[in-house]
Amino acid sequence: MGKRSEVDPTTPRESSFLTAFAGKPGCGKSVLAAMVTSDIAESSGTPASDGARVAYFFFTTSMPGMSSLTGAARALLAQLFDHDPENETLRKTLSYAMTNTQGQQIAYSRLITDLLKLAVRCHPCVHIVIDGLDECSAKDEEKEKFLYDLYDAISETNAKLIIFSRPSVLSLTRFATKKFVPSLDIAAELSSDDIRKYCRSRLGNLVTENMLPVSTSGNIDGLVENMAIGANGMFLWARLMFVYLRSPTIAPPHIAPYVRLRHIQTVYYPESLDQMYCRILNLIGDSDTYQRGVARQVFMWLIFGKSDCLEALGLHDILATSYHISLNGSAPSSILPREPLAASFSAFDETIVLACSSLVERWNSPYGTQYYRFIHSSAVDFFMSRFHSPTVRGSNGLQPFTREFFFMCPGESEMELTTSCVQYLLVYIPRKPLSGSISQSPDPGIVTNTYPFLRYASLFWSTHLRGAKIQCDHDSVRNRAICMLHELDRFLNDNLLMLCWIEAVYLFSKDRAMNNSIFCIEAWVRWGEQKQIHTGIEGIDELTDDMRQLVCDLRGLEDGWAKTLLLGPENIWGDVTAFCKSRFWKKTDAVDVESLAPKAPMGWLQSQKPLTTVSASDSKASSLATLSVWPSRQVALIA
Repeated sequence: MGKRSEVDPTTPRESSFLTAFAGKPGCGKSVLAAMVTSDIAESSGTPASDGARVAYFFFTTSMPGMSSLTGAARALLAQLFDHDPENETLRKTLSYAMTNTQGQQIAYSRLITDLLKLAVRCHPCVHIVIDGLDECSAKDEEKEKFLYDLYDAISETNAKLIIFSRPSVLSLTRFATKKFVPSLDIAAELSSDDIRKYCRSRLGNLVTENMLPVSTSGNIDGLVENMAIGANGMFLWARLMFVYLRSPTIAPPHIAPYVRLRHIQTVYYPESLDQMYCRILNLIGDSDTYQRGVARQVFMWLIFGKSDCLEALGLHDILATSYHISLNGSAPSSILPREPLAASFSAFDETIVLACSSLVERWNSPYGTQYYRFIHSSAVDFFMSRFHSPTVRGSNGLQPFTREFFFMCPGESEMELTTSCVQYLLVYIPRKPLSGSISQSPDPGIVTNTYPFLRYASLFWSTHLRGAKIQCDHDSVRNRAICMLHELDRFLNDNLLMLCWIEAVYLFSKDRAMNNSIFCIEAWVRWGEQKQIHTGIEGIDELTDDMRQLVCDLRGLEDGWAKTLLLGPENIWGDVTAFCKSRFWKKTDAVDVESLAPKAPMGWLQSQKPLTTVSASDSKASSLATLSVWPSRQVALIA
């Protein structure tokens, strides 16, 4: 599937044990990487394999923890250890490393490099496969260091390293040039035969299912050629084209087979993935109002939301909440009863796939949780490249049946997500301890089953607020801003709900997540103080002042009570608010705190301090009495 890049034959081949594959999005790099990994794994243990073992990592932004260098290094280490768990040297070294990091997760550092080098040398032959380096979230210089560390680890061994990436990764280009790494381009002409086989099979299925005219069976070869020309070596284009052709909304049923045939026959030239995404968005724009709205919201949550923290049932929860609020025109002032969501999840999943025309898929993680993600990272690139396009004019100023309806302004989208998170807290969370009792610690699993979106709303509304800046003149931004400010004002003035939010933050955070909330709110406050940006937006000055005070109160709470609340989040309803007071949360009646410091009697004729003070406690040491003698001011001056 590849062809070698131009290499000077006089250039020294220093890196014959390392190969880099480059190819444009959708050309089949990940499929090829998976095949290489599978072939090596299946052949391990056979006489021809020479004891070869494979360790691999596929970078992706659509899965939790799969886009960091730390995750890659730890995954490679774990696989190499699993291949030989009885190796005494490797086992002792890993045990020593974990002991000396005091059980903490090992960050990507020199320690990781040394462990990788040792692990590689403990095996007779290791094949390391890295895919999707372009989706790694690290900075370019950090990626280059990672490549050099892998290079050092396999140098002077029988190990081999294969890297798959888009050609746009500069760190890989520099590394390959300096180390004379042979680079192979995944060429379109070499993958065309495979694409033809794929298209022939899928077209045959469409004919069998009467989704193409019966007469099409005599012209399959011509249609295959049209598809191969359009794909131009990109498997993803072919896959998306069949997603498009199978859409039930492509045309009325009685003419749909002929419309599909016409779409195939009019592909005369090679197309880009962007053209295919535009074709699919036009199709979504022709669907009904509800499905268009669902598709836009799903795209927004997957692009701007913390998708690796938003589980599938949580997305179901917030979309159902947003739909209910849209029917009423605004968030209700009273708490709504909860309805079980698990029973309707199957129907919801079908709605997501249908509304988004299969651009979004559900993914089951190895940990048992489910998430939604785009079918390919190029879909995210497609939307990201259009955020600052002149065609983006906000949601209210566009016709919902045009594809520009789905190109969302970042600032406006962050406002909408902030509003959705806060509205969820206002509408569904009861103003009482999450466990139902002030003396009982809440169970995260039970709370999540009852309120699937609560974890996300509690931890990330402030994160979205940080990005909710009015920095553009779209016609709908003002309305979004006013709605967000209104809901935030309701949230800040609900003293009991504020306690629920604080309890949820400490319940769902493994560390001091409140620090992140403080940081994000403070960043938005600093932006809010730049009056010239938001001239004319009523209420933002007052809210900025309230947020500034909230930051001070939350910082005092975090500094004094974080350890207590991490151990028992329900304590926010008890002793904590008795000692840490704020106008934003209601003081508990469970504890009454009164200072034991001696108080001066009222009046200007008395001195400023007592002449003498005597204190004594009762036999049970439960009460303390203090007797102070306060002379007159004249006597105090003489004394």
